[in-house]
Amino acid sequence: MKGKRTLGAAWLVLFAFMFVFAVTGCSSVSTISDDSSWESRLTAATTFGEVARVYWDAPEGSEAEKVALEKLKTILKSRLAAATTLEEVWGVYRYAPEGSEVRKAVLEKMLSLATTFEEVARVYRYAPEGSEVRKAVLEKMLSLATTLEEVRGCTGTHRKEAR
Repeated sequence: MKGKRTLGAAWLVLFAFMFVFAVTGCSSVSTISDDSSWESRLTAATTFGEVARVYWDAPEGSEAEKVALEKLKTILKSRLAAATTLEEVWGVYRYAPEGSEVRKAVLEKMLSLATTFEEVARVYRYAPEGSEVRKAVLEKMLSLATTLEEVRGCTGTHRKEAR
């Protein structure tokens, strides 16, 4: 019986410590709202992950977010230049900001590296509607189509795009 009481008391003490640490920890954590702290975090950030964290944590529409976005684009452009396989380029696409010139360059490089109908179809799914890249993808899909189903898929897609 004494063992159960000791164990119960130990659990109670443990939960009390956790509560105290949680309360004091939460009150001592300050939110970063002044621009100087964002600037220092951004200046210290050198890797993609560090810059991405600053970008995602920065207040929306702030100067820190804009500067972090530009730094991200620079990093992604260098990664894109070094990418030699479709999967490496795909990795850059995942993080490229939507609607940016980086994303357009990624799609163009993906199209140039795609050699099979399936790879080109994958590029098609991510190309923006009505864009020049999407039109080039459709042309390449049609040139790579070897079965009747693939040709029908391309011509059906062409009709949808023309509307």
